[in-house]
Amino acid sequence: MYPTANITFPELVMHAHAFDAIGDCSGSLAVTLLYNSKAKPKYGAFKQAIFGYFDNPVLWNSTSVAIKQSFYISQTTGARVLYDKHTQLKKLTTELNCLRWASALMGMVYSFIDEYKTTNGLSPSFTIPEMVFVKAHSQFPRSIKRFFFQRRSLMMQLKDLL
Repeated sequence: MYPTANITFPELVMHAHAFDAIGDCSGSLAVTLLYNSKAKPKYGAFKQAIFGYFDNPVLWNSTSVAIKQSFYISQTTGARVLYDKHTQLKKLTTELNCLRWASALMGMVYSFIDEYKTTNGLSPSFTIPEMVFVKAHSQFPRSIKRFFFQRRSLMMQLKDLL
């Protein structure tokens, strides 16, 4: 598994480049993914999710995970059809990149709030909720060459357990 690296908004802007699902991650983790391959997926607008578990906690002391794959609606049958491996990789890494940018922008918001409170010695009369975007990871088999020919692309998203 390749956890998406934490990065600030200024770093994203200064080092702008096409997102690399492996190169822009914070290293790799060896984990075992446990899930029921016969479980009925939950569907969104363009992705399906099957829920499972890692053998060890990955983030937030949680083992829970949503395994996501993108699909399209067949014009002939109306059925949901999973994209081919290359299209899966393209669509899901685009989402990973969006989550990276969104997390960096959210970090700027909270930095501004903290700086304002420190500089002005003021805090609002209400609690400002601290939100986070779902942490996303890429999951590929050990050999990327084998991935393109033998496996489906999966995007791993830990469920928000905070």
